[in-house]
Amino acid sequence: MTEKEEERYNLVMDMIRHKQYSIAIEGLERILEKEDRSPAALSLLGVALFRSGKDTKRGLELCKEAVRKESKNPSFYCNLADIYRRKKEKQKAIATLRAGLKVLPNSKQLIKILRRFGIRKAPLFPFLDRSNPINKLAGKIRS
Repeated sequence: MTEKEEERYNLVMDMIRHKQYSIAIEGLERILEKEDRSPAALSLLGVALFRSGKDTKRGLELCKEAVRKESKNPSFYCNLADIYRRKKEKQKAIATLRAGLKVLPNSKQLIKILRRFGIRKAPLFPFLDRSNPINKLAGKIRS
């Protein structure tokens, strides 16, 4: 990605952060016309469309397409997981982040977001209750 393209994407991300969805959508549509369905533009447009409420179904599909086109970008998995989270589909969000970790096992971004979901490992001794002092101590030692 050139410096000019990166600057353009950062500007669009700022628009999305500040809930200026219409402007972001318009700019991303223009980028997609010129760049032949760039995965970065697809993912950002998907987020903008979903968050704006204009076309949530298309927003979800664009984020999925971005992940399919470029599976080595953790941001695309995060955007897709964010959409699932906003749809109240926590299991799909977690599955998306785990799929990203299969491709990018050392991605700090994916691990950080997965931890926000409060995912815990299974108790070391599954035949004991999670709150059992033995499981608590074993969990602390394991971590």
